[in-house]
Parts: sequence; structure tokens; C-alpha cells
Amino acid sequence: MNPHYRAALWILGSLISFSSMAIAGRELDGVVTIAVILLVRSVAGIVLTGGTIARSDFSSLRISPSVLRALLLRNIAHWGASFCWFLGVTLLPLAEVFAIEFTMPIWAAILAVLFLGERPNTFRILGIVIGLVGALVVIRPGTAIFDPASLIVLLAAIGFAVSLVATRHVISTMSTMVFLFYMSLIQLPLGIAFSIIDGAPITAASLPWLAVTSIAGLIAHYCLARALRLAEASLVAPMDILRLPLIAVVGAVLYSESLDGWVALGACLACLGNWLNLRGSRQPWH
Repeated sequence: MNPHYRAALWILGSLISFSSMAIAGRELDGVVTIAVILLVRSVAGIVLTGGTIARSDFSSLRISPSVLRALLLRNIAHWGASFCWFLGVTLLPLAEVFAIEFTMPIWAAILAVLFLGERPNTFRILGIVIGLVGALVVIRPGTAIFDPASLIVLLAAIGFAVSLVATRHVISTMSTMVFLFYMSLIQLPLGIAFSIIDGAPITAASLPWLAVTSIAGLIAHYCLARALRLAEASLVAPMDILRLPLIAVVGAVLYSESLDGWVALGACLACLGNWLNLRGSRQPWH
């Protein structure tokens, strides 16, 4: 099969996984706390990825101190972003959560300029500006319909951007499975600590949904990684944008949510900004 078609299938797997995780997070609202959700996800990740690694070679787990530092930064930021994302899923329409999350590559581009010394060209500057305008259109601060909960999801997008920038330093040094193993292992103590502070007992009714959040999260990351190994980011990113219409349909069917026109416009602007940012990444620096 053509590599681009194979990449499209992996993206389809990630779309289904992200949507499933959002549904499970909504269904677990008021049943268990978010800290418990993230704790169970870390435990499941260690078991699933560790079992796979154990069948091959434990030497793949050896990493340098610099890689460990990058992994610590990446996964602390990712855990905090995941917490805010699950909280946003319980407070906002699902389409709005995903629309705000689309600004993540824009924040990553800003962080790369501020902390990595990257020099943006005209395309990337234009992409950043349009993406930020898209975020403002979705959130609409200063209006009567502004929802403070949208700032929680915006914080999640920034946290995911920090984790993405840190990931760029480590992903080429290890396999996808080892990367997911360390993600689960480093986030485990955070899940334990916050579950002690704000935990709730796991009930039999919550187990299926906890399984969905745990497995779907790993599958989503794995599918995206496989897609990026088969196709350029400029091809993968536009396909990933299909998450918005998919989750809008899910929200309408399961929770009677309507897609706000401003949310759709803001999401389109964020996607345009991401496209310009990707195009700019292939242009000479100015």
C-alpha cells in the first residue's frame, strides 16, 4: 500500500482514539476524579508497553541524563495539560475543546522562537498571528458568552505545546514503545500524589470507561507516531484536523451539542495558521 494511504489509516486510528477518550472522560465526570483517570492510564501504559519491551530487549531503556531531563520536562507538562484537557471535556462542548486544542502547534512555534532560538520567516509569523486570532474567535474574551472554562483548555494546549517541543529532542533517540513507557513511568508518581489529595474509589461501572481512556490514549499517540514515520507532518496535520467535524458529530449525537459558528470559524483560522506554520518550516529562514 502507498505510504500516504497507510499514514491516512494510522491517522484514522488516532481520530477514533482521541474521540473515544473524550467520550470516556465525559462519562467518568462525577464518577472518579481526573487524578484517578490519569493514574490508571499510567499504570495501564506501564503494563502494556513494559510487556512489549520485555519480549524484546531491556537495553533499549538506557537513556542519557540529558534525554532524561527532557523526558521529565515533557511528561510533567504533558500530565498537567492532560489534567486540564479532561477537565475541559467535562465543562465545555466537545467541539469547542478540540477547536481550542488546535492552537497547540501555534504555541509550539512561539516556544521554539522564545526558547530554542528559531528564527521565523514570513509564513510562520503569519501562521502564528492567524492561529492566535483563531483562538480569540473561539474563546471570545470580553463578550457575554465568554466561558472561563475555555482558558483551562487553552492552558492545556500550551502545556501540550511544551511537551511537543521537548519531544523533538528525544523522539529520535528511542522507539515509540520506549517513549510511551517512559511517559507512563514518569507520570505515575504525579498520578499517585494527586490521587491521594483528590481521589475517589474506582467502581465496577467506571472500569470500562477507565479502560477506554487508558488504551485509547496509548493508541492515539502510537498511531500519530506511526503516521509521522510514513508521511511528512505537512500531510499528517491536515488529516488530523478531521478530529473537529468528527467530534462535532459525536457531541451532537450523544450529548445534543450544537456546533457554534464562531467555534467553527476559529477552528478554521487555527488550522490555516497551522498550515502556514508547516509551510514556513520548509522555507529558508529570514
